[in-house]
Amino acid sequence: MWRPRITAGGSKRRQRDRVVRPGAPAAPAAAPAEPAPAAMAAIPPPPPPTDTPPPTIALKQTKAQVVAIFGQPTKVVKLATKEIDYYPDMKVTFVNDKVTAIE
Repeated sequence: MWRPRITAGGSKRRQRDRVVRPGAPAAPAAAPAEPAPAAMAAIPPPPPPTDTPPPTIALKQTKAQVVAIFGQPTKVVKLATKEIDYYPDMKVTFVNDKVTAIE
């Protein structure tokens, strides 16, 4: 059985009712429920890795061999018998048309 009670405003309410005082902040609204994630479409697996090793160069190779492997350099600096070819990720030094250093 319920019993009436007198609140601060003087009205009668059931005990189970919540009393809201004038000027008091309202209770925060419940956060909306997040929708269930949509089923993802089947994603195909990535292609298998290639078994070819990355291109490499060695000392004493000619400039023609290096260009055949890596293509044209982005920059070339010539100093007498020394030539430095710049590629995006390395620098190749030639002396008398042979690889002498790779950085």
